[in-house]
Amino acid sequence: MAQEYSTLEVYRPEASPLPEAVPGQFYDPKFADAKQPPRYSSLPQVIDSTPPEVYYTQGSTLPPPAPNDQSEQDRTVCGLKRKTFWILFAVLLVIIIAAAVGGGVGGALSSKKKSSPPSSSNSTTTTTSDPILPNSRIAAINYTDASNVVHHRVYFQGASLALYQSDFSAATNDWTVSPVNVTSNVTALQGTALSAYAYYHSATDVDFHVYFVDASDGTSVREFYSTLSNATWILGDGDARHVARQNSTLASYGRACSACSSSNFYIYEGPDGDGTADAAFRTGASSWPSAEFLTGVVEGSAIATAPVPPVAGNANAQVAVYWNNGELREMYYNGSAWVYTGGPSGTELDAGSGIAALTQNVDDVLFVQVLTTSNAVTMDMWNGSAAEWSSRSAGLGAFDNVVVRSPIAVNQLGMIYMWMDAGNGSTLAEWKMTNDGTDVSFEKVGPVGLEM
Repeated sequence: MAQEYSTLEVYRPEASPLPEAVPGQFYDPKFADAKQPPRYSSLPQVIDSTPPEVYYTQGSTLPPPAPNDQSEQDRTVCGLKRKTFWILFAVLLVIIIAAAVGGGVGGALSSKKKSSPPSSSNSTTTTTSDPILPNSRIAAINYTDASNVVHHRVYFQGASLALYQSDFSAATNDWTVSPVNVTSNVTALQGTALSAYAYYHSATDVDFHVYFVDASDGTSVREFYSTLSNATWILGDGDARHVARQNSTLASYGRACSACSSSNFYIYEGPDGDGTADAAFRTGASSWPSAEFLTGVVEGSAIATAPVPPVAGNANAQVAVYWNNGELREMYYNGSAWVYTGGPSGTELDAGSGIAALTQNVDDVLFVQVLTTSNAVTMDMWNGSAAEWSSRSAGLGAFDNVVVRSPIAVNQLGMIYMWMDAGNGSTLAEWKMTNDGTDVSFEKVGPVGLEM
């Protein structure tokens, strides 16, 4: 039976792509769980449903009484006795005023009904909604919650530059969007690279980490952090420890299951702009030392990480990294050292290509799929049984409408996220990969829910 895992985010390099790292182990359904931050919703509105009423006060409109010293003749008006005339006049005046007042109040109430927002939450949702930033970079994870419900989660940036997560629950078959923010004044760079992972401690103890670049200087790597037991986002202990070059890509890796490597790190392009990428490894709550990690990196291009599941003959492999030096390159960690393999031969990439990688252990055979988005979606696949790479873009019809050089992200359940041409603009969509032990197939699932 195919064991799916892997998940990395790869992001479109121009504003920086982001892969998401996952340790080498097949997917453990309990590897992660997080209670969602509450849905971004509106507060109840209090509307006064009883507007002030206008009362007709008869005494205030009646004319003063006629003087008693006037003659009977003097007391006629229009041939009527003055008393009779004024009574009729008062009655008529009351009718006119009542009609005028009633019409005015009715008009005011009608106007108020037309201009006042409804008291339902839909009104607030509409006025506070933040459309997704066009072609936003994306990151993706998956996890299983305390009720054993599987979730897919996608991170993206809104037009306001705020960060959001859209979480799909298998229990409700629906997406829930909520903000990813902290109380401190931190704003993400417009078009920031994004990377994320779920770090597994136990079935009931999981952390969620999101990495991005700060808008204030355009180079500081920031980290937001929340947990399964507390959905409130705070600054992570890896926050603002390192400075990347302008428009740096980001990638990250965190422990994703009980048997997975306990290391976690993030990758960013060094500030020197010399084609190198540095990696910051967490060695303690206050220690994130960094070192040069990759060379020959095309500036601003995508980097991806993926877990490498143990299989016969390769039991120690844990993490693979893929990057762009004009061609697709690969290295992996074997438990004691990083091993450069070179990767697929002849897969040329332009600077804007997205990269994402998935891995599976199928009947003790290692499969790796690396998806790129240069001119069309291309898949390079390693089949451990044949011990060779194969490459194809033809036959991937499920991806026909994907935007050229789209950012791309994947999760450990084989879900893939890219921007798709919707005819009147682009939309963020989801696909699913299936591995039958011989080959893989892809099907489009549908759009990612982005409405709050």
